Amino acid sequence: MIRSVFAILFIAINLNSSFAEVRHKNVGYFDFREIIDFKKNLALDFELFETFDVDADGNDDLIFGLYVRDIETDLHQENQKAKPVVFFWDEQLQKYAPREEFQKQLPELYYPRRIKGYSDPTSGKSYLFIADHGLDGTHKSNCGAKNVLLTYEPKTKLLVQSLPSQLDDYSHAVASVDMNSDGLLDHLVLNSPYIDRSSCGNKKSTNDSYFLISQPDGKYKKQQAQFKYKNFGAKPHYDAGHAILINNKIFFVLGRGHNSKVKPGVDVFELNDGFELTSIDFFDAPKGLKKPSYSDITDTEGRIFANAVDTSKGWKGRHIQLIDVNEGKFNEIYEKFIQTAPAAQPNEKVDWCLDINFISNNETIIFVCATRRDIFRGRPALSVLREDVFVPIEMKTGKKPKVGARHRGLRPVVNQGVVKIVSWDYTGDRTLPPGMVWEKIAINHIDIQELVK
Repeated sequence: MIRSVFAILFIAINLNSSFAEVRHKNVGYFDFREIIDFKKNLALDFELFETFDVDADGNDDLIFGLYVRDIETDLHQENQKAKPVVFFWDEQLQKYAPREEFQKQLPELYYPRRIKGYSDPTSGKSYLFIADHGLDGTHKSNCGAKNVLLTYEPKTKLLVQSLPSQLDDYSHAVASVDMNSDGLLDHLVLNSPYIDRSSCGNKKSTNDSYFLISQPDGKYKKQQAQFKYKNFGAKPHYDAGHAILINNKIFFVLGRGHNSKVKPGVDVFELNDGFELTSIDFFDAPKGLKKPSYSDITDTEGRIFANAVDTSKGWKGRHIQLIDVNEGKFNEIYEKFIQTAPAAQPNEKVDWCLDINFISNNETIIFVCATRRDIFRGRPALSVLREDVFVPIEMKTGKKPKVGARHRGLRPVVNQGVVKIVSWDYTGDRTLPPGMVWEKIAINHIDIQELVK
């Protein structure tokens, strides 16, 4: 039955992934250079890393991570940092806007690779855990950076920052879940092995992954993660991770980074007493990828999504693996997610899903593959669950989208009690002098109903 439904839907659905005529509402125009008062002749790059209700007003806010880039080398600029930017929903303006008093309290960072927002229902405080992995791994030497925890009190508008770990590391992913049942998220910080300690002087750094466990005094206890592997070759490292809770048991689904001596794929670990991770399952990476790694993993309603990319082609292409979870059993499902040209496309820029999300609303599940780059060539950025099969959302084609009307960084938000998709696009003059490009954006809301008619 699954195969027949798959075949029918594959023929019936228009697989063009153009966003040219998707209706949207603009909810803000901004210039990142002006917001953080950045005057240097260097480029600012940015990603929409998190959507979360920071000020507890019932509307999700937008958290962008910024980093400084040398436009000539296209590398992160050494010894240059930038503040993240938080856009709050303004009820009066019906738009997003930064708040000066909040923005001033934010720390400067190298490269915030992951941001996780959560709240404490008891105290009413909001938290932003930011994994700053330092310079990009192409730099020599890259000595990592310290991760940051921001605690915000909406009533007093006071923002406090702390360092959960005093070590510099190269945090590539964070898997978060309440491990000690105190109502706060704990974190498994996953590090890639790209720090050359011999080149970093007296700086205390680590390539090892570790837990951060919340304590009654508001601080975090650091504990090294211990992995119990089956016989899968050399010790892997992980570029992506996700935590899920099933029948009071905690599982970590971790995507391996590329290593020629390591079998590529996805590990499933169960968290045991003493914070030991025991491997209970493994799924091979897609065979069509030569040097596969993973950019992100997420889950919804008994389904786990893992995004694999090919590092041999400059992180181009993508392949979604879908794993069903039933009573603690994990099974890969090959036919429930339509792959449209998952391999790298001709003349394609670096284009892969930085993060993947799902939107669940009125029994509709939409899968979102988000990227800062131009729209995917030949493959969809969104898919919807129809007849138990994830198929590309039909998009109308037409005139070329206006500047600001392409949709990047797709993420779900709750806005005025309604689930929507938020996106952004570049605006303004794209012919500015070197180091002064693509820093003006438009932020858009897309009505989910527009996509599932």
